[in-house]
Amino acid sequence: MRGHVWCGLFASLCVAMLPQHANAQTWKPQRNVEIIVPSGPGSAVDLTTRELQRRMQTLGMTDVSVTNKVGGAGALAWSYMNTHQGDAHYLATTLGNLLTNPITGAHPLTYKDITPVALLFTDYITFTVRADSPMKSGADFVNRLKKDPTSVSIGIPTALGGLSHTVIGAVMKPAGVDARKLRIVVFKGGGDAGTALLGGHIDIVASAPQAFLGHLKSNAVRMIAVNAPQRQAGELASVPTWQEQGYPGIVSNWRGVLAPRGLSAAQLDYWENTFQRITGADDWKAYVEKNVSEPRFMKSAEFRAYLDEQDKILRGVLADLGLAK
Repeated sequence: MRGHVWCGLFASLCVAMLPQHANAQTWKPQRNVEIIVPSGPGSAVDLTTRELQRRMQTLGMTDVSVTNKVGGAGALAWSYMNTHQGDAHYLATTLGNLLTNPITGAHPLTYKDITPVALLFTDYITFTVRADSPMKSGADFVNRLKKDPTSVSIGIPTALGGLSHTVIGAVMKPAGVDARKLRIVVFKGGGDAGTALLGGHIDIVASAPQAFLGHLKSNAVRMIAVNAPQRQAGELASVPTWQEQGYPGIVSNWRGVLAPRGLSAAQLDYWENTFQRITGADDWKAYVEKNVSEPRFMKSAEFRAYLDEQDKILRGVLADLGLAK
């Protein structure tokens, strides 16, 4: 009799646990998903975010919106996202400033304060001038700065001490140019910097290449260097690397998706699988390669480990440049 009682109790417990177990293993959005962009409209990360939005809608998530929140070198966007702790209806895209901000003292928020969801792809910083610029190569650019570090106005997106600024410093150090004396002009995003470049307000822009590809095709601009380990494919095939021109120092630019801290395992699993599905599609790979980037997908745990590694590298580079606090 006692055995029957225990069997009955065990069966009841199993039944009671089934709905809870199912709920723990499944989650999907129940309302609008907001993706926050940490830079202005038309910037490289903004264009990527809107492509993600389109592909998420293709998968059936018709209620997806994009919001640009500019400020704090990207931290305004990530801080806003993080106020929705445990709510997976809020996502954000990344800039390298997520790592450089706390190193330079621009903002205390770090990648450890939020949830890295997925790495999507990597790309590299290009140096772009107008087609009529007297600077025909990276060497021309460096030689002008050797004579006078203030002779060239250099546009960068989002913040001093950010990834573009770090790449500039990494190039200038072996050239013997004091990067602290350069005329750096900060813009909300690559799109704004491009407008200023075409308008003749600045001489050169160091940024991700996506915002300039249309201008490159129309021959309105020329790219004189890319901070990559080897020549890139497609539109950048003719752009020499800094290494080719005698200036080593490679810092990769990476694009990923973030979420607030406190996500459940089911919420994280949903978004990991969603972005894996998106990035695994052949047309996504074609899109990434068309935008002169390299497909590279990582789920949350691997992405966090990658950020640990990049954080150590950037701390060393920024310390060498005197930018670390």
